[in-house]
Amino acid sequence: YTLNGQKIFLPDSILNAKNDMVYIDNKLRINQSNIVKLMRLIYDSGESEDVFFSYSDVQLELDPQIVEIAYPYQLQGIKWMKFLILNNLGGCLADDMGLGKTFQIIGLLSDKEIKKRFGKVLIIVPKSLLINWKREFEKFNSSYVVGIYHGEKRSAFDFDHYDIILT
Repeated sequence: YTLNGQKIFLPDSILNAKNDMVYIDNKLRINQSNIVKLMRLIYDSGESEDVFFSYSDVQLELDPQIVEIAYPYQLQGIKWMKFLILNNLGGCLADDMGLGKTFQIIGLLSDKEIKKRFGKVLIIVPKSLLINWKREFEKFNSSYVVGIYHGEKRSAFDFDHYDIILT
């Protein structure tokens, strides 16, 4: 594939989607309105998504405390979520209970680049986990002011006072 005089080598399944791509900031990007179509082409190719999407160049700028206690798979999860955010993609972090999804979200939100990107963050969790999430933020990331928006006192909740709102 030739774009602006540069040759780019792409798998055939991606070449089939070349009309769905745009060239921005010296990078070939997928037009967001066509992401579902592209994902279908990747699925039909039988290849792993890793062949098409690499987040190895995503750099994490995490709080040292997070890096110190994170397992390698948790750092990979944080890196993957950062890749999704930087590329305006959505995702679902889901695995077995107890593998650190809460920790990975807190770790992601501690990343300097992610902190700059978001002013406030709304996190929706089951009612039974509200207190647990607040405690986890306090344990791993004291730089955020976390509030719980729930119950009878919601009308008095001051959104301006909190960086993270749990509900």
